[in-house]
Amino acid sequence: MPSGAYTDGTQDYASIIAKFKAADVQILHAVPIPPDFITFWKQAHENGFKPKIASISKALLFPSAAEALGPLVNNVMSPLWWSPAFPYQSSLDGTSAAAFADGYKTSTGQQWTQPMGFLYAIFEIAAAALKSASDPTDSRAVASAIGSLKGQAITGSYDFTSGPVPHVSQAPELLAQWRPASGGGYELVVVDNSLLPAVPVQGKFELL
Repeated sequence: MPSGAYTDGTQDYASIIAKFKAADVQILHAVPIPPDFITFWKQAHENGFKPKIASISKALLFPSAAEALGPLVNNVMSPLWWSPAFPYQSSLDGTSAAAFADGYKTSTGQQWTQPMGFLYAIFEIAAAALKSASDPTDSRAVASAIGSLKGQAITGSYDFTSGPVPHVSQAPELLAQWRPASGGGYELVVVDNSLLPAVPVQGKFELL
């Protein structure tokens, strides 16, 4: 049941909620911007729309968006590409994913975020490309080296030789649900690791 188009920044989702309720929608999947989902999800609960499963991409990428929803975010599902639970280390200095996240929290007071793992991995891959290039001062040589790279970073294995197109390496996606964190706030808990069994499942999948 498509919601139909709406303008970013919409403040009233009554018509969409009514449509979902009339169709008895039990699984919600959406890729909205954070302010829109926060507004929609609060209005959905106020108007009695509560599907059994909600899988939300983009809007809940950062913990701040989850905290803005408070208890309403509990068991909302999001795709996950990296977390401190990943059993991988930096190829630059051996720092584990868990230690990297802990160091970030200690130095900033902020909770870890998914993008930080891949932002770090970019530098790992850049270093590997410069080392393997026939001439690290030649941009063409470096670009060619990237296309032949295989290795492991703090985010896991990467392989730029297998596609789906040249110079692209795909990352597996896990499923996680937002749950209350022990130190306050909310955190993503891995509930399905089918595409990357090396990452441990941290909790059981639960309906909303």
